[in-house]
Amino acid sequence: MKKAILMAALLTVISAVSFARAVELSETTKFQVVENSDSRYDLYYVSENNDDVQVRIINSKGDIISIDKLQNVKAFKRTYNLKELPAGNYEIVVKNGDGKASQAIFHNPSKVVDLHSIVGQLPNENRFKVLVGPSNSNAPVKVTIYNQKGEVLLEESIDNTGGFSKIYDLSAITGDYVTFHLSKGQEDASYTRELK
Repeated sequence: MKKAILMAALLTVISAVSFARAVELSETTKFQVVENSDSRYDLYYVSENNDDVQVRIINSKGDIISIDKLQNVKAFKRTYNLKELPAGNYEIVVKNGDGKASQAIFHNPSKVVDLHSIVGQLPNENRFKVLVGPSNSNAPVKVTIYNQKGEVLLEESIDNTGGFSKIYDLSAITGDYVTFHLSKGQEDASYTRELK
């Protein structure tokens, strides 16, 4: 009974985080990696069969960062903390008796947000609103947007000590997510946002 309740709960959570982006390991098994909070990633796994599962985190050089082994599982959620790892591309590989599949992530460890700012996504669009509050610094705000490969998509400086609001249209960008890095003098903030 507990397993049935756990399976139903995990299916509900995974559907809430969008099964459309879930990775299929087989016809009966899916998983999804979702950025949880600062440098933490949740892996949701659901299968129709009990199996031994291995989760590997691999860096862009192909080095194995960690291996996690679970035995005789049908569904689970695990949180992986990458806070101590440098920024860059990583791959989360899930392997079971049916085979293996992977999901790429771009890890950008956030610094303490000390620039009064926020980046929000407009509903049903790949358009993002950047809000930066007023500051005592006379330095311009540098806005840099990176794709999931860490490549710079846009870089600009905005000179406004009273704060500003600007919408960035990224509807032509492909990929799973983008990262906004905002800096003003010694203050900075980073935000990773999923593309629809």
